[in-house]
Amino acid sequence: MTVEELRTEAAKLGYDIIKRPQRFLPCICGYNRRTHGGGHLYGTLLKCKKCGFEVRGSGFVPLGARPKLWNDAIRKFYESK
Repeated sequence: MTVEELRTEAAKLGYDIIKRPQRFLPCICGYNRRTHGGGHLYGTLLKCKKCGFEVRGSGFVPLGARPKLWNDAIRKFYESK
């Protein structure tokens, strides 16, 4: 069954099929909490509350794209080790 067929069958039953949002990976220290700061002028800043690991995005990054920004930085850190 293709995705389109599944979508039409779900619509017949009154359901919608949506993509699950991406979740944040834990920090390099293992902690899973971060602050979200910055804005239009300074760029988006994601910072671990425990160790201070920072990820900066250029300009404003929408809420849905912030996990991708964080996760890419974490993966890049582990690949460079």
